[in-house]
Amino acid sequence: MAPTRRTLLKTAGAAAVMGKLLKARAAKAAQGPQAGEGGPSLRGYTYCNLRSGLGVKQGDRILDVAAAGKQLKVAVPANTDEVIAGKNADGLRKVIQAAPKNATIAESEA
Repeated sequence: MAPTRRTLLKTAGAAAVMGKLLKARAAKAAQGPQAGEGGPSLRGYTYCNLRSGLGVKQGDRILDVAAAGKQLKVAVPANTDEVIAGKNADGLRKVIQAAPKNATIAESEA
């Protein structure tokens, strides 16, 4: 059965709407977890314990929080227990926002 003008317009309209929705979702995901005015929410990140201390997953890499804290001269939590307790949360936010490139490691090397 040959496509009609109506089916063509319906399909094009649906594709345009889906493209707009997916674009908005991708932009929101790229911003990362957000809280109110206090900066990014620490609940939205994935944490791990590395040999050197705390790690935060960022895409396909892991941020070594201890190394980044030393570089930025900021007090940061040493492990996930301190994150849960809320110790040095401001320092952790600063380190995650700054995220020095040389303080990240590949996930396969962690």
